[in-house]
Amino acid sequence: MRLNRWLERTYAASSTRPPRGLIRAAGAIHRLAIISTGGRIGADLLDHPILLLRTIGRRSGKLRTQPLMYLREADCYVVAASFGGHDQDPAWLTNIRATPQATVMVAGREIPVLAAILAPNERERLWPRFLSLSPAYEKYQRSTNRQIPIVKLCPAEPDRAQI
Repeated sequence: MRLNRWLERTYAASSTRPPRGLIRAAGAIHRLAIISTGGRIGADLLDHPILLLRTIGRRSGKLRTQPLMYLREADCYVVAASFGGHDQDPAWLTNIRATPQATVMVAGREIPVLAAILAPNERERLWPRFLSLSPAYEKYQRSTNRQIPIVKLCPAEPDRAQI
């Protein structure tokens, strides 16, 4: 566990952000590990919980799946749209804006959710929890001109879920 924290602090102290292609490739490998092992491998990263967020592509209409670090807030899951500190939003966030119905896979369970981008006051309340979850979030916010959005994923009523 101490090695994990050291790796995180070292990464967070660096001045470079990961290239977009590396973020996408790492996400693809991570997604494959979680799906192919039913969540036995990859469900946590450096001792942090990971969920799979499945959205509908805003242009393609295809299902898109992204592994994301998350926090719990009551019966909901909360994720940050950091995209490694890049100035553009991650594709999954633009998909959520187009279609807020999504699915998360947590601990091998698929849960239909309704996504909501949090208002600034709610974001400010939750942002310190992300900073305590991983020091990388502070680096990501320093690296970008945009305020990193936080998205709440709450269980949807079964008849409202589209995925």
